[in-house]
Amino acid sequence: MSYNPYTFRFPPPFNRLRNPESYTQPLYHGQNEGYRYSQTPTIPTSPLFSGRGLPPPRMFPSRYTPPQQLSFINNPRNQYSQQSTSFIQDNVFQSYSALNSDSLISSEDQIWIKAWLKKIGKLDVPQKKVQKKCLQIHEMKNLLSTIINITKELENASLTLNVMIKSVNDKEWDQKCSEVESKKKELSQLLQVLKMNSEEEIDIKKKIKKRNAKRNRLKRQRLRMKAERLSNEENRKKLHDQIDSWLDEMRENVERVQREENLKREADSVLWEVNQKKSDARKQINLLSALLKLREAKVTALKSSGKYVSESEVSTFNIIIDKLKSMWERQLDGYLKEEQGLKVMLSEDDKANDDIKYKHFLNEWEVVIFGKCNDTSGEPVDLEEFLEVRRTWDQYVTNEKSEFGSTIPFGWVLPSNPSDELWAKCLKNPK
Repeated sequence: MSYNPYTFRFPPPFNRLRNPESYTQPLYHGQNEGYRYSQTPTIPTSPLFSGRGLPPPRMFPSRYTPPQQLSFINNPRNQYSQQSTSFIQDNVFQSYSALNSDSLISSEDQIWIKAWLKKIGKLDVPQKKVQKKCLQIHEMKNLLSTIINITKELENASLTLNVMIKSVNDKEWDQKCSEVESKKKELSQLLQVLKMNSEEEIDIKKKIKKRNAKRNRLKRQRLRMKAERLSNEENRKKLHDQIDSWLDEMRENVERVQREENLKREADSVLWEVNQKKSDARKQINLLSALLKLREAKVTALKSSGKYVSESEVSTFNIIIDKLKSMWERQLDGYLKEEQGLKVMLSEDDKANDDIKYKHFLNEWEVVIFGKCNDTSGEPVDLEEFLEVRRTWDQYVTNEKSEFGSTIPFGWVLPSNPSDELWAKCLKNPK
């Protein structure tokens, strides 16, 4: 424990034969040894601040215990008057406040001085204001549900007592009444707990309002997240549809190009021999025409030189060349007819393929519009059931000129033309 020149000296044990020493007086050097209790104390003017700069006391306050009862203040042998005692107490209280603010005294001294000041009534301990715990929403809900249940039980008990008022004995009646009284007591206690002032009522209303706002916010958040999820799914579906359509288009283009190449390859493989024969026939015709022109040139050259040229040889040569040319021309016509026939056969095959593709295209549109067709599960098995179904359908068949109906139309059922201008204005695309 550190020495402090401003600490108080605790009073010695009380002795009625000696006058008490003022324990507000600071202790100086040498006062511990040979202390005389018969010294006449003097009232200090400033016991705390008059000893500044003095050496610390050599006394341990922990050796002394606080007095159980300060009876020397009212002792008739006391040399102090009541006025001087109150002055000392006020001075000690002010000094304690100053020292407590500066934290210059030890914790044990503070405890002792607080106890002494409290005993003489100079220390006002502020009492903490106990605030009533405000009910939470779930607690109020549970209280209300409990109150409602108890109220229903009391109503049922009242009806039971009204019925049993003539048939029950006194013991059972007293038992029922005690149960009702306990329920009423419990109900009054719950109502007392539920009772609130204006501030608590405002507080619980704020809590309920905050709770409702939070729930509404969470609900809006869930709805917004759901809308976003649906929107994302719809956008994803549209994107997938676009990708599928693009892939179908690209696949169709690739298949068309491959189909054209295959058709060309097949046509070339089939017509290759015919084309070869045609080219050979044209070569022979061109060769014969060239030989005829060469013969005519030689005959002209011989005639111009004055040599003799036999007309029979010239005519014989011309006849042979004409026969050969006519023969090759007939063969070329046959090759052309054969080529035309092959082309017609190929075109028919292409037309058959086109018809198949067109039917497949129509089937796809029917699936898109009407959905996939399902086989009927309730088909008639025996003849009587079949005739009954047919008779049911035949009762709706009418003649063409009948006023009660008309025949089933063929193809698509198109809307009729508007009968007046007012109807035509309401249509989107009037015709």
